[in-house]
Amino acid sequence: MDNRAFIDRSVLWRNCYVGEGAEIRGAIVGRQCTIKSKAVLFEGVVVGDNSIVGEGAVVHANVKIWPDKEIEPGATSRRVSSGAPGGGGSCSGGSA
Repeated sequence: MDNRAFIDRSVLWRNCYVGEGAEIRGAIVGRQCTIKSKAVLFEGVVVGDNSIVGEGAVVHANVKIWPDKEIEPGATSRRVSSGAPGGGGSCSGGSA
């Protein structure tokens, strides 16, 4: 983990890389994930094992990223509703 990264109330599992200036706030990051420089993860985000969040990407609250996926550099990902009763949202943006 870069000493200029900010992590608050989050869980990071084994072998994670967190780049310079990255911010992780209230998120869960799985095993062997890479959070690149200046990426931001907000409250409630879950990043699955072996996933990559690209440089400068912003992942908004309550987005779940499946294992072995990548959010592209500079992308913005947010939860969107399906419009069906009961919710059933998905991820919008990036490669997730």
